Amino acid sequence: GDIITMDHLVSHDTEVTVGVIGDVDALAIQDMFSKLAHCYPSATKNPDATSLAIRHFIGRRTVAMAYSDGSGELRLACEQLSITREKSQTGVAKTNAIVERANQDVLSMTRTALVAAGLPACFWPWAAPCVCFNNNAVDHGDGSSWMLTHNKEFKGKLFAFGSGVWFKPSPTKYTQLKWDSRGTFGVFAGYKITPGYNWSGEYYVWDLDQFLEIHLSSDAAGSKTNNIKLHTTKVVTQGDRGEWFPLKARYEWYNSTIEGAKRVGNKAPHLLTKSGLNFVPLVIFLVN
Repeated sequence: GDIITMDHLVSHDTEVTVGVIGDVDALAIQDMFSKLAHCYPSATKNPDATSLAIRHFIGRRTVAMAYSDGSGELRLACEQLSITREKSQTGVAKTNAIVERANQDVLSMTRTALVAAGLPACFWPWAAPCVCFNNNAVDHGDGSSWMLTHNKEFKGKLFAFGSGVWFKPSPTKYTQLKWDSRGTFGVFAGYKITPGYNWSGEYYVWDLDQFLEIHLSSDAAGSKTNNIKLHTTKVVTQGDRGEWFPLKARYEWYNSTIEGAKRVGNKAPHLLTKSGLNFVPLVIFLVN
């Protein structure tokens, strides 16, 4: 399509929601025709970072119009890319409702994925792009957004964010003794996306061993987990067990038991609702 919507999502709590790679902002962008949507985490929302994200999303596709709010960064980014921008107006369904719905879809999918994976809110910079990619590649009834954008279905394998996978690591990182015939077991983190919203054929995976020293309290500070490193690999498989989330049990221990709360070393990171069910704080964004 030749019309996109976009809006900045700004993290509300700088201690809880600073991402594991230092990101505090994100640009949510969607193609109105194909409904292809993505979230671009960033350490800043300045015009240069914003235009870089837009350019990565559209690639060589022609965009004639962009709907957004009155953000100066978005206005300047559109000027840099020679894209006509129409300001969305509060209360006007034609513009504002479309932008708001795209934002809420990204936030909802990300929150759900983090809890399902058993990962703290500070992992949102990896969760959001991953769940957007998965959603784009799935046919929701009228053809997938991926197919409507590229005129072909996604040919790779899809994995849930945070699910357990076997992968083949780079030989420069591990010796043969480190992994068996299936490879190394890890936690799925996402897909390597190239400009134009194409896929490089590579996946991102965390080695499970890296989580041995990371506490999984839902409100763990991103600054304390930013040393985790990714593997980039072309070989990933789910294994005989199927889809499951290896960090979930430990996450529940940290957030739903008194022993886990003591291990964190401060106040319990969870509260009880009136119904007595655990409420786990999730990444909170303020739509700016």
